[in-house]
Amino acid sequence: MVADRYYQCHKNFDEYQSEDRHFIIRIKKSTRKTIVTEHAVPEKSHIFLDVTALLGTKGINQTDTPVRVVGYRIDQVDYYVATDRLI
Repeated sequence: MVADRYYQCHKNFDEYQSEDRHFIIRIKKSTRKTIVTEHAVPEKSHIFLDVTALLGTKGINQTDTPVRVVGYRIDQVDYYVATDRLI
């Protein structure tokens, strides 16, 4: 599944993973990310963030299962995507 941030609902990420549905979804820059694991980012890359994280606010709408979050910059604009694909 590929979707844009308009369709973002944190609990959907848990649902997709429990159903073995693969996804890549652009998330809002302001989405709270509780980092579980940090991954190496190549130097001089357009990617500035590669982490495994829980999304949302604990006790309110936080995911139960971590997702991979990748942040990248194109033309001075930052974008973030969440995915279940860890490699």
